[in-house]
Amino acid sequence: MMSFWLDLLLMPAAGSIAGIVIWALSRRHPFNDHELLAGFSSLLLVFTLIGWGTSQSHFARRHIDPRVRIQDELDAHPLYATIKRLAPNDYKQLHDVLMHRLLIEGQTMEEAFRQTRPLLTQQGNYRLGWADRSSTLAWAQVTVDSFKALQSYDPAECYRATKGQPLAPQTLSAAFSTEANQMFQQALIDVYVSADQGLRNELPPETPRIELTEIQKEYRLIREELAQQFGDQVARQLLRSDPMQLPITEAPIVCAANIAQLEAFLERPPAIAVRLARGTLYTNAPRSEALHGNKPLQ
Repeated sequence: MMSFWLDLLLMPAAGSIAGIVIWALSRRHPFNDHELLAGFSSLLLVFTLIGWGTSQSHFARRHIDPRVRIQDELDAHPLYATIKRLAPNDYKQLHDVLMHRLLIEGQTMEEAFRQTRPLLTQQGNYRLGWADRSSTLAWAQVTVDSFKALQSYDPAECYRATKGQPLAPQTLSAAFSTEANQMFQQALIDVYVSADQGLRNELPPETPRIELTEIQKEYRLIREELAQQFGDQVARQLLRSDPMQLPITEAPIVCAANIAQLEAFLERPPAIAVRLARGTLYTNAPRSEALHGNKPLQ
């Protein structure tokens, strides 16, 4: 809209400048009507072209249109640039949300990414189906740290996070430090880069290969540990294939149980831990049309 008004004012401005130049020149050398018309028309064309060219430059548009400035700042952000490069569908959704927060709501770049953390978490969880071992385990650790931060701030908000429910804006602003958000974003970058390689079959096979029976055995052991600590009902619910459908229970217990479950996963050998973490976090993620038809890692 601002560019439209600038283009609309360009011709009168160029005409005014051309008129001033002709007036200044005519004081020293009188012109007849034909010379005045020809000189004015020539100068009007020159100044119009100069003005239009200047207004279309990136430097000018950055100072005239806030959307251009915001887009430049977003493109310089490592996480945004990674998603834009590797995941077009995820990028479109993220771009729309961030532009609304930055342009309409007037949030800072840091706060906009902080408030978009739930969306980024969902996107990261789904990418685990193709990510390698190290990035998956790092992401699982970040998830544990996130739940702990929410647990300290408000167990009810931690409970909502474990169920994939929206969090209050004030929670996202207060619960996570700048350092925590930086670690979260770096872990997510690693997940996207690794998942992209996995989608293109460029990751080496995970070794050692763990049989399904071994994974099931560890699940049973973890369930027994959780049952002893939180009760058998909570343990059964946490280890279901779709734990997002947990019924409403006491928030602190559910929050603590989810933290304990992920920590128990991470205490296992890496080859087993990655299968446990991926099986829980990836299963809970919403499906994306961008990856439809690709087979995740097992």
